Amino acid sequence: MAKRKGGVLNRRKSLIKSPILNPITSRLMSDAEALRLHTPYYPYIATGLPFENVLFGKMSEICPEYTGGLWSYHELSNGGWYMAPDDHATYELTDYSGKRHRMSKDGAGLTITQFLVNHLSWYYHQKGDDEARRAAIANFEALREYGRQHPDAEAIYWVLD
Repeated sequence: MAKRKGGVLNRRKSLIKSPILNPITSRLMSDAEALRLHTPYYPYIATGLPFENVLFGKMSEICPEYTGGLWSYHELSNGGWYMAPDDHATYELTDYSGKRHRMSKDGAGLTITQFLVNHLSWYYHQKGDDEARRAAIANFEALREYGRQHPDAEAIYWVLD
């Protein structure tokens, strides 16, 4: 049963603190592997923009301290993948209510990638592109599962909520 906090059922905590039966691992991809990465929405989304450019723009939007830099690609043992910045140790990302949440660079990258992939799943749904929609949903679900066990899980879910 989820705990109550201030009279409101706090489901977020119960989801994050659930026991991890099958831990998901993350592996840094080599440059050659990253160059071979291809999905229906990567390297270019349907609007013709490079996925990376949209990702960097979203990071700048919700993280005022982000000024650009190198990013790395990570592959998950459950089939998902995400990008994460290589520079700062931590970032503060802003949620929809304006509150800032500190997290590791890995957590920040996971959050931004998950945000963009979710957005793309809805975009492709509206466009009627089932292949791209299914691919985006599959990656979103893989990222969400990994996010539940991530050390920054609580901050990630506050930003994505």
